[in-house]
Amino acid sequence: MAEMTCHRCQKKFYGRTTCRYCSDICRQRAYRTRIKRRATIARNKAVAQAETRFDGPQLLAESRRLREKAAAERERCARSRRRIAGERRGPTAFDAPPSVDGGATGS
Repeated sequence: MAEMTCHRCQKKFYGRTTCRYCSDICRQRAYRTRIKRRATIARNKAVAQAETRFDGPQLLAESRRLREKAAAERERCARSRRRIAGERRGPTAFDAPPSVDGGATGS
C-alpha cells in the first residue's frame, strides 16, 4: 500500500496504486461532476449551432446551390450511363469487319 492523494478532496490516504479517490463518496462526487461538465459542454455546443443557423436569404441561397449541385451530379451520372451503355453494346452491323471472301456471296 502506498500513500496516495485523493483526486477529489486532496486528502492523503493509503491504498493500492490504482486508487484515485479516498472513499466511495469522493468517487461518486467526481463522477457527478464529470457528467455535469459533459452535459454543459453538449448544451453549449447545441446553443452555438443554433446561433449559426441560416437566416432566410442565406437558407434560400444554400438550397439553390445544393439543388444545382444535385442536378449537375445527375447529369454527370447520365453521361456516364450513356457512355457505358455504348461500350457494352459492342460493334454494330456498320462496324463489322469485312468477311474473309471479300463480301462475295453465293456460288
